[in-house]
Amino acid sequence: SVHLRTNPSIPATWADDALNSRFDVLRGIRKVVLSALEPLRAAKEIGSSLEAAPTVYLSGSAEIDVDMRELADLCIVSQLRMEVGDGPGDAVRLDDVAGVAVVPTLAEGDKCQRCWKTLPEVAGKDLCQRCDHAIATS
Repeated sequence: SVHLRTNPSIPATWADDALNSRFDVLRGIRKVVLSALEPLRAAKEIGSSLEAAPTVYLSGSAEIDVDMRELADLCIVSQLRMEVGDGPGDAVRLDDVAGVAVVPTLAEGDKCQRCWKTLPEVAGKDLCQRCDHAIATS
């Protein structure tokens, strides 16, 4: 039975403290973004986080080099802007995530019928460029 099997031991050489620290920062950013979107969801301004395009302000130890599209995917939003600095006073901050502030805004554009992201490039079409390419090459 699969339930009686033991998990293989993980080699100590696989440990990567730098990668772990990077993902700690990314998880913190995601936590603040999701917390910033909750009031919009509660007020029925958005039904899904994919209708949002937050601006993330990073300062201090939270500064990180990351691809915006990947960070948007990680945060489950359609668009995301990142700025260096403390952010405006009304930005959402969490006490347990230092150096991250988020201003939630609505995404601009239309909804892609495949990935459901709201993007300006979808205007007047059914698919975003990424989904159009994926379908054309499949």
